[in-house]
Amino acid sequence: CSIFLFRKQYFLSGLLCSLMVFLRPNYFPTFFAINIFNLIISIKDKDIRRLTNFSLGSFFIFTMPFHNYFFGEKALVFFVEGTGISRLNVYPFQYLYMFENYDYYAKIIAHLINLLTTGMKNNIIVYFVNSILLSNLILYFLYNFKKIYNYNWLFCFIALVQIIPSLFYDNTDRYAYFSWLLITISNLLILREYYFYYKSNYQR
Repeated sequence: CSIFLFRKQYFLSGLLCSLMVFLRPNYFPTFFAINIFNLIISIKDKDIRRLTNFSLGSFFIFTMPFHNYFFGEKALVFFVEGTGISRLNVYPFQYLYMFENYDYYAKIIAHLINLLTTGMKNNIIVYFVNSILLSNLILYFLYNFKKIYNYNWLFCFIALVQIIPSLFYDNTDRYAYFSWLLITISNLLILREYYFYYKSNYQR
């Protein structure tokens, strides 16, 4: 849906984003990131038409409670309780007290290791590769923080927002695949940008 956003097909982009969450609720952070990006651009450019069309497409997400009520008899926004789709393993307040409470500290470190390795804690290659991918993504995003109109910036922003729930919820196996797919694609886009920059500035 981000491709349609840059093609100025705002309603279709919003609709596809909401359909994405309708099919896979754990993609909501991506939906949220794209909505925030579109809101910022619309305000900066004073483009009410863009904001309105995208919002109308995104409005489809509000049909989810009716869908869940009809099929599950519970008007939940995302999914029915007890399905085990994802569990809250670390509470936000535990991060605040992790250096004061050893149990919190041990729990969070183990959780972050799972985040970095997608559960493959005994594979040193996964540590090494994922550390590089995540570090490169964060450094690129911070260095280019003001380049909001750049497609690479948007993709990096989406990848970072998508991985935030992994700080608290299940972050191994199938719960990690989409986040790390976005991080990998972001790094490929970054490398592509580096390549063309090097080609245009250092090759004669």
